[in-house]
Amino acid sequence: MESTPLEPFTSLTPELTERLREQTLNVLSYLVKTNSATTYFKESAILPQFRAALHLTDGQIEPLDFSATELFEIYRNNVGLSIYEDYFPVISRLFERQCNMSSVENLMAPGLPSNNAGKNCSLVSLTYRQVVTPLDGDGDIAKHIPVCLVSSGCYRIENSMPVENDAFSVTLKIPRYSSPIAISLIPNYKSGLFMHALFALAEPKLETISIMFTTACRDLCRTIDNRWEDLIHCIETGVITDLDGIAAVKDNLQDFLQPNPDRVEELRRIGKTTDTPGWFRQIWPQLRVILANASGPFATLIPEIRHYAGPDVSVQSVVIASSEAFFGRCFLPVDKPEESKYLAQSWNVELGRKYEVVLTTRDGFWRYRLGDVVEIAGFNPRDGPPLIRYMGARFIFQVNLMYLTLVAAATLRNVIDATSDLFGGVSEFCVSPDYRQAVARYAFFVELQGDPGANISAVPTALHDQLQKHNENYLRDSQMGKIGVPCVRVVQPGTFGDYRGWKVATKGAAAGQVKVAVVIWVEADRAWLEERVMYDI
Repeated sequence: MESTPLEPFTSLTPELTERLREQTLNVLSYLVKTNSATTYFKESAILPQFRAALHLTDGQIEPLDFSATELFEIYRNNVGLSIYEDYFPVISRLFERQCNMSSVENLMAPGLPSNNAGKNCSLVSLTYRQVVTPLDGDGDIAKHIPVCLVSSGCYRIENSMPVENDAFSVTLKIPRYSSPIAISLIPNYKSGLFMHALFALAEPKLETISIMFTTACRDLCRTIDNRWEDLIHCIETGVITDLDGIAAVKDNLQDFLQPNPDRVEELRRIGKTTDTPGWFRQIWPQLRVILANASGPFATLIPEIRHYAGPDVSVQSVVIASSEAFFGRCFLPVDKPEESKYLAQSWNVELGRKYEVVLTTRDGFWRYRLGDVVEIAGFNPRDGPPLIRYMGARFIFQVNLMYLTLVAAATLRNVIDATSDLFGGVSEFCVSPDYRQAVARYAFFVELQGDPGANISAVPTALHDQLQKHNENYLRDSQMGKIGVPCVRVVQPGTFGDYRGWKVATKGAAAGQVKVAVVIWVEADRAWLEERVMYDI
């Protein structure tokens, strides 16, 4: 019998506080001592005060003979916040025309950057932007390092798939996974979704769907829905159809698809019963869980995914991670000045308070500002770490409309949630400034989950009222006539899925983690969305 999950604590016990503090100090001590031998530590313009406090001189590393507590105090008082630009001069050495191993070894962490980073349908992208090949002293290639997503790197590590072996890897299919590895190297977003859907449908014993974000999960659901007959035809004939971006791996995929008349008969008997919740449980009776990041801006997709999957399939966010690191060491309150002296540690954050995550990692970040804002939702009752609720990105956390009105991105999501019934159900949305009238206003680009609500005409006024309720700046400026009632622009079904595909194809976005920002500023993106508007409210 499974044990009942423990409820999160609302505050830490003295014992958990001390345990968490000791653990954090020991980890920090290890990170500092390990990374003190790196190029970044020696050359960084943000660490000279720290080096001086450790009695080190530039270019000279002495043994760091400090206790964990002593080192923490020195670190806390002498290391400021860092951003991407602080690391660029060092990281750029990886991309020099002739990259020598001696110049990139021990850059931010000891050694060279690593390139090893029932059935399950796991959607992972192994594509990469480029492969860095540093040379050894003899001018030979010392290593192949793909520039890729952290999820891609971790998948390669877990399955021992160095990039130089990709020609062999595409001939493989990992046991207990429905999709051949070759699908992960398809650069076209929609073609990749089709192929994952095809091999998942061919597998009747699917138990888990694992994917990075609910947005991609919803796109997979709609691919199965919209391409149902095409998918069944492929399973019936055992022939891989021609799609954009699959030529390089089509033969490899074909090796894993054989005609399966029994499965086709089963699927045709089930049919497209999308009007009834739980269609996926008819297709896959053993399906029990969908693993996808469903917090923050990804939460609006949960109702639609639950409709496809049914009430007996759980939707779980297993981990809150980032491309920069899997966890942060300290937290910067969003209501305090953006200075390191205001940083809170994991053992003294406050329940319900919002913080920006700041990272110190084994890969060489030193109080790096991640830019993501989280809310403390409680504390793990077993060992104390704070449980966090993702709120949004701080650097786009405020929408500045004509430099007049500031509204948090999280507030925009709350406003949509409060008016969702009037819409008839919102699948996805984003917001852009609208200057088509004399008075500026917000334009909400909205994709509906189904038919419009009976009272959808009341949505703009309801949005306006909610924004006034939740934001003092908006209330003040609207009362002064500086900002007008929002407009709502309903886009075609599937628009946001197409938008993700467009970003991958035209902007080099990573297929494995492509997402739509809550706030759209780029004119080309806004114009692309406007072309898909069906009607304004």
